[in-house]
Amino acid sequence: MWLTKELFVVIPPIDETGAIASYQLSLGTKKFPVGVIPYMAHRPHSVPSSLHIAVEGGHWWLSFAAEDDTVGMSETTADATMKQSAEDLRQLSVDQLVERTLGGDRSIAQPLMTSDGQALPVQKKRIKKARRQQEKWPRRASRRKPGSQNQKTAYRKVAKSQQDEKNVRQD
Repeated sequence: MWLTKELFVVIPPIDETGAIASYQLSLGTKKFPVGVIPYMAHRPHSVPSSLHIAVEGGHWWLSFAAEDDTVGMSETTADATMKQSAEDLRQLSVDQLVERTLGGDRSIAQPLMTSDGQALPVQKKRIKKARRQQEKWPRRASRRKPGSQNQKTAYRKVAKSQQDEKNVRQD
């Protein structure tokens, strides 16, 4: 779900010491409030213009981009850094560039194959395990009482194993 700043308010709760403890995201408008979602920020941030909320496998994800005034380079510093990097690359021969470069190819049969011919077997093992779980838990869920907490738990485990395979491919 993509929300613009008209539909949310970021509330930074202050603890006894005066520091920001955690943040809360109030969703909705004054007339139609939806609810409040607490979240931990990795660092202090300004109020974003928009944000994305996703629910995957029972896990909630909040993501947004915000300006950080403490990080950044002036245009002259950025230009100097780029010129220095370009000069460093010009000093290397083609063979040295090939030695220092590693490419990766993602596919279905082999999750990741590097340009030097290596396959990452750990990924295949993790995907195989996740697929076994995807086969096992629906069978277990079907044998449990419909609508029970145990059945819901089994279906959450199915969603988690699907998420695990997706995460392996993204890694």
